[in-house]
Parts: sequence; structure tokens; C-alpha cells
Amino acid sequence: KPEERRKALQEALEKSSYEKDEVIADGVFIGTIDVSGMTAEQALEAVLSYADGIGKKTLTVTLEGADELGPIQTTAAGLGLQMDDLTGTIMEALTLGKGGNLIVRYKAEKDLQASHQIYEFSMGIDESRVEQFITEQMGDLIAERI
Repeated sequence: KPEERRKALQEALEKSSYEKDEVIADGVFIGTIDVSGMTAEQALEAVLSYADGIGKKTLTVTLEGADELGPIQTTAAGLGLQMDDLTGTIMEALTLGKGGNLIVRYKAEKDLQASHQIYEFSMGIDESRVEQFITEQMGDLIAERI
């Protein structure tokens, strides 16, 4: 839930030594999202917006051999779209190149100029919601074939 994610990030920021307006270094991505120059909160909003867009994507289910049942549509959100906890990922992105001595920070900056740092996050669907969807949409057909 977005509000819970915002609260968790806020708590992590309060426990850290970083100010609210601290920005992520250039060349940093979370998945395919360029979070360069964003604050932690802006990065979270960018990832949540991306996930919201994925959640609105329409999925069409067709069953081979079940001509009496036309295509059934739902959304990824309707199947319980979930994603990893982002707080740790965003805090790691925020701290990149900001810790250690001058040489360590300089090396991190040069590494980012040479190639991007990509932090992965994963998304999935809730299996119980998928089962519920199948039962609601195709239950009669499944019962007939058993």
C-alpha cells in the first residue's frame, strides 16, 4: 500500500543521517526508472507511479477448447499486483557515493559516469487472488470438465 511505503521510507530517513532534500547520484536506476537527482521520496513516487501503470494494464485470458467462454479480461492490480519493499532499495540508492572517505566517494562517482548503477526490484501477483479470479470466472466450466 502506498501510504505504508511512504511511512516506512519516512521512518528510514529519520533514522539515517541524510536530510530530506538529499538527492540520489546521477546514473542511478531502480529497475528501468532513472532516479538520478531525485530525493528518496521522489524516487518512491516514481516507482509507485510506474507500478500503478503496470497495475492498470489489461490482461486477457482465453482458454483453448472452451469456445463457449469468450476472452476474460482483468488488470494486473485485479490479480493482486505486489512488489518488493522499496525502502531498503531507495535508501541504498540514496547513499551510493556518499559514504566512506574522499577516494571511495570519488571512485563511486567515476564508476557512475562510466556505467549506470541499477537496483532491481521485483513485482508479482498474489496467488490467492489468481485462484479467486479463476474460480469466479471459470468455476462452472472447470466443474463441468472434471
